[in-house]
Order: sequence, then C-alpha cells, then structure tokens
Amino acid sequence: MLERSLDIVGSNSIEAAQVHIRYALAAGLMAGDYRAASEHLDTARDIADRLGEWELQLGISSNRSAVDWFHLKWDSALEESSRALALADKVDDPVSEWNATIWALNARIAGGDLLGAQQVEKTAVSVAEQLRNRNEVALSHALCARVWDTVGNWNKARQHYTESLSLSPVQTQALFGLTLLEIQNGDIAGGLTQLRTLEKVAEATPRGPNLPWAQFGLANMIASRLTGEKELMSAGIAVADFLIGEGGSPYVELMANTSVALGPAEGLDPKTSLRVLESVTGKLFVGLAVDRIIGNIYFKIGDHDKAITYLETSVDFTRRSGAVVELAWALYDYANVLTELSGEDNQQHAVSLLHESLEISRNLSMKPLMEKILERREILKA
Repeated sequence: MLERSLDIVGSNSIEAAQVHIRYALAAGLMAGDYRAASEHLDTARDIADRLGEWELQLGISSNRSAVDWFHLKWDSALEESSRALALADKVDDPVSEWNATIWALNARIAGGDLLGAQQVEKTAVSVAEQLRNRNEVALSHALCARVWDTVGNWNKARQHYTESLSLSPVQTQALFGLTLLEIQNGDIAGGLTQLRTLEKVAEATPRGPNLPWAQFGLANMIASRLTGEKELMSAGIAVADFLIGEGGSPYVELMANTSVALGPAEGLDPKTSLRVLESVTGKLFVGLAVDRIIGNIYFKIGDHDKAITYLETSVDFTRRSGAVVELAWALYDYANVLTELSGEDNQQHAVSLLHESLEISRNLSMKPLMEKILERREILKA
C-alpha cells in the first residue's frame, strides 16, 4: 500500500512526505510500532530538508512529539514540540501549532519544568480556539488545569477543568483531574460524582487498552489512596488486570502498572511494574512523581534501602520543580518508610518530614493528607 501510494505521488515530493507522516501515525499510535513510526518520520524529514519546506517540518515535528509522548520518550517529545513551536512563527499551520503546544505542555509538566509549562499554558487555549473545534479547546483547558493542579492553585485548575467539561462533558482528562482535585480538597462526594461520570464514559468505550478505561482505573486507585475506600481499590485493580498485557500503547501500559503499584503488595508483580515505571524515572506522570511510586514498590517488597533512595529523589525533584502537591505526598511516604526502621535518628527524621508535609497540606487544604499525617504523628508519639 505504501509503495503504491509513493508510486503515484513520487518518492521525493511533499505528497510523499505526507504519506510517510500518515503511515508513521498509524504505526506509532495505532499499531504501537515505534521503530516503524520513527523510520517513516525520518524519511519525511529527509524529504522536507531537501525541499526546504518549513511547513512540512512543522508537521513532522508536531506529529513526532505525539508519537514520542505515547511511547514514553518524553525528553524527545519536548525537543520535537519545542522545535515545532519555533517553526510555527515562520508558517501558518494552526493545526500543527496546536498539536505542538499540547505536547510541549505535557512534556514540560512531565519534566518538572512547571515555570516553562505556565508560559506555554498562556497560549494553549487561544491556539486551540483558532481551530474552532470544541473538543480541542476542551482538551487544552484540561491540560492547562493540570499545570495549576500540580502547583496547588486549585482555583485556576478548577476553572479550567470546569470550562473543559462545559465544552465537552466527556473530556476524560478533565474528569480524571477534577475527580482527584475535589477529593484532595476533602470534597469526597463531589469527587466521586466526577468519577461516576468518568466510569460512564469508559463504559461507552469498547472495553480494552484505551485511555478512558486506563484513566478510570487509575482514578479509582488514587481516590482509594486518598479516601481509604477499599471498593475503589477493587475497581481500580479489576481494570488494571484486564489492561495489562492487552497490547495497548506504552502510555496505557504505564497507567495500568501505576494502578497496580498503588495497590496491595499481594497483587503486585514488581518485575513488570518496575520495568515500566523505571523507563520514566525522574518524571511527573498525571501529577504523580514516578520515583515516589517506585520507592513505594520497593517498600512493599521489603527493600528499604532502595525505597529510601527513590523517595529521597522524589522529594528533591518535587521540591526543585515546585510540584508542591506531590512534594507533600513524597514527604509523607518517605516518613512512612523511616518509621519502619529502628534508630532514633530515623524516627526524628520522620517527624521532621511529617511536619513539613503537614505544613504544605494545611496551606493547600489537602484534608485527606492532613488526616493521615496527624494519625501517623500520634503513632510516633506513642
């Protein structure tokens, strides 16, 4: 099919490059074949270089950033989306500019460059509005919300999530984010209302390795961690069980393995979960510090030394990046590990970590975390 298309348009033309881009997207996003996608995009870029086509280069970089993102090549996604945004100043291609903007936003959040993400966030909605497509504007609002969610600016985050859902009531990123935002702030009923809507959206989607189901499963697991509700954990584990090994994208596989990692130790396959999660170590994923999740896996399997190493790294990373919501949780989890170790120094360090976590959670009104910290502090006093 590819050869036939190239025979028609010629192998060294703008049309040939566009054919290679289409095949790259099919290979990378539908078939999960990163190698084939990269080969097609490299060929398209060679053609664009020879022809000196800036608009073609913009399209290649913006689409490559999408393929890189879903295959967990997040540094490359940032590089390609940044390259595309630089090219957007030279050509008029609002579709490619919007694509580059959302992947740049995702990649900067993932890398902990939250100040850079806030700069991209300023134009994300206005770029989407040029396309006159409600779904794309809704997605832009949902991603903008994630920026503010991560730094604990609940009002701005809630405004963006609400605007996203007013444009598209089935926008799963907004439903996922608003579920957890409300629960983090102690509005359990409000958060569970959003979660039930997310469940309905997932159920309207074919049951399989796709984003709505992966988001629903992970939202249940995080909500369970926040509330202590075992029914939510059971629902999340059930989704993760049918997602893992079903041939979805690496991004969906990461969501499913994160769900499992947040569950009980008896349901954990450490080798599989660590293989997936360690491919994105040093990153934020849906607002979670990946190193914190890895540290908790090692804690569950009894390797306290590695647990401490990863949790210390997560504390440093979230503090440096300004991801204060996740910093509060990293401090709390690190303290939990130390309380299991003997020695007065460990206990004193745990108390210090809990004190800092409590200060952050009070400032941000993170009620479920505050309750956990106060309970843990009482245990340490005893």
